[in-house]
Amino acid sequence: MGFFQRLFPSRESKMVSKLLDEVDETFDNSAFPIVREKIERVISENPPELKNLLKDTNSSYEWVYSSIANVAGDMLESGQYHMYRGVLNPTGYGPTLLELFDVAVDELVKLRAINQDLAQKEKSALRKNLNNVG
Repeated sequence: MGFFQRLFPSRESKMVSKLLDEVDETFDNSAFPIVREKIERVISENPPELKNLLKDTNSSYEWVYSSIANVAGDMLESGQYHMYRGVLNPTGYGPTLLELFDVAVDELVKLRAINQDLAQKEKSALRKNLNNVG
């Protein structure tokens, strides 16, 4: 992130940060800060692209929840949060990342960004992938 971008974040970056604050209060999930950090890094590196993605409030929420689900899913599929192949470490962020993924996907259903069938397919696909990593 450039010096001026840190000093003067875009309106879209501020809006996403505010939405992330709302989500943080709603979720009460210990893994959220590490997911949020990755999302904020992405938005700080691509302000023009973010502006195009966030045309209205509804798409802003969709983008935030999609980003949460994508980041949490990617982190889980990395194998870093497994105790061994197919088993998430119960003392680490693995279970809370999975919970965060599920809640974000459920929120996308509530927003009508995806339907219930697709949500179930996404959840099943992630769990299938989790059985093969670690």
